Amino acid sequence: MKDFKGVYAALMTPFCEDGSLDREGLVRLADHCINAGLTGLYVGGSTGEGFLLTEEERMEVFRVVGKAMAGKCNLFAHVGAISTDSAIRMAKVAEDSGFDAVSAVAPFY
Repeated sequence: MKDFKGVYAALMTPFCEDGSLDREGLVRLADHCINAGLTGLYVGGSTGEGFLLTEEERMEVFRVVGKAMAGKCNLFAHVGAISTDSAIRMAKVAEDSGFDAVSAVAPFY
């Protein structure tokens, strides 16, 4: 089992002026957090606007962060959703993207 001790940040999700995901800004922010000495990142939770993003946008955030941070830090993906099927799809993408763990709120409807 992986050692999850240390200091983690809940990663914000940056956006472009047109409301689209700022992929480059996301990588810069993740790099900044890890270069500042953090152990890992918690991605896709409420600090990252997780519930305001579409499922595809959330999965894209996991892909971008996973690729950029491969081997650099521990990664947690928040995959909670109203739909269990949606949470499962996002968890699979997080796993495929190199995330170490997932968290989720229970479906709330």
